[in-house]
Amino acid sequence: MKCKNLLGILAMAAASGCMNLQLLSEMDLFDAGEEEGVAGSGDSDGDTDGDSDVDTDGLPATDADDSIPPTLITGACGAFESMSEGVCVAEGTVSASFRFETHEPAMVTISSSSSGSASVLTALWAVEHHAAAVLLDEGVASSVTLSFEDVNGNADQVVLDVTATGGYPVAVTEILADPNGAEPDQEFIEVHNFGAGAVDLSGWMIDDNGDKDGDLLPAGTTLGAGSTGIIVSPDFDPSAGDDPVPASSATIIYLDSSIGTSGLKNSSAETIQLWDAAGVLVSEYLGEVGNPKEGKSAARLSAELPDGDEWAWGPDPLDPPTPGSVPTL
Repeated sequence: MKCKNLLGILAMAAASGCMNLQLLSEMDLFDAGEEEGVAGSGDSDGDTDGDSDVDTDGLPATDADDSIPPTLITGACGAFESMSEGVCVAEGTVSASFRFETHEPAMVTISSSSSGSASVLTALWAVEHHAAAVLLDEGVASSVTLSFEDVNGNADQVVLDVTATGGYPVAVTEILADPNGAEPDQEFIEVHNFGAGAVDLSGWMIDDNGDKDGDLLPAGTTLGAGSTGIIVSPDFDPSAGDDPVPASSATIIYLDSSIGTSGLKNSSAETIQLWDAAGVLVSEYLGEVGNPKEGKSAARLSAELPDGDEWAWGPDPLDPPTPGSVPTL
């Protein structure tokens, strides 16, 4: 089943133990360390910053003298992100994503001038925040407002202009490099079409080592709007039993040989790239989740998140994998 609501699927995954949402707020992907606010009369948790902090129960403590709204801490952005108003911004084919840090726990909301959707992807009262907006007007700037408020109601916001870059609305969304079952037979690379129309993948190439000499997808391969494809070897058995069965709605795309020269590596994370028939890079995975783990997959948090988003992929391998089921914004 395709999940329309990313927050819902993350919450369900957290409840089932498949994904720890708290890890998203605990990850320190900014180079700058956490900063404190101005000196005050003391907090209920024993420090002296005069702002809201997290107490021993993991909830924001209330400081009576706090009148300072959450302020942005400027950190280092990723190689494919840009800094705007203290926020790391990545622009993608139909969307833009935002990463930023506040000096105290904050509740964040996001709104956009476009007709697309907007979602906050991290938990309430985090200090490191992740949000995204789908921008349906390709090449047209949209205004996105990020608002943040502390537990005492002190609030601030930033307004950013972002533009969807356009291009094929297809992304690499999940990779199982080290299956429980036979290798390389049961390995898979998942791709998803998050666009409004079908995309012909005939002659597209999936490459696992960055040399643009990968495996061609067979002629006649088409992904409908909102559809998911599972790229596999010719000996892939969807009902083998050692690994999850692909969703019934998924299109299984059989290659002429194993993925890569002799399958995907288990010893180290590989770059996985999807190229169109004209030799243009459409989507890639740069090994953000780390070395493969047996029976676990690397999975993108949402199909539409830009490749350049440092947090586009989950912090931990997905257990169990979910071939054919892709979260969307």
